[in-house]
Amino acid sequence: MINRKNKHFICRECGAKSGKWSGHCEACDAWNSFIEQEKKSPLDPRNSSSKGLIFPLFTLDGDASKSPTTPVGIPELDRVLGGGLVPGSA
Repeated sequence: MINRKNKHFICRECGAKSGKWSGHCEACDAWNSFIEQEKKSPLDPRNSSSKGLIFPLFTLDGDASKSPTTPVGIPELDRVLGGGLVPGSA
């Protein structure tokens, strides 16, 4: 008999944890990606491999207007700055 108190399930795709097996990971939408693992003792400092919180990412696609720039006069610096200084950046 398996002792479920010492087990949890981890998604192979994103690392999300669950107390019970599920066929679908809500965090990354992967199917059949959960695997069963033994829980690590929280008192053991070698077992502190926390992955943190999972949150959705958004693309930066869209209409962005180009800020007006003032050339510095040094060609390489103007190139690196994307055309020069932006008002309020100095």
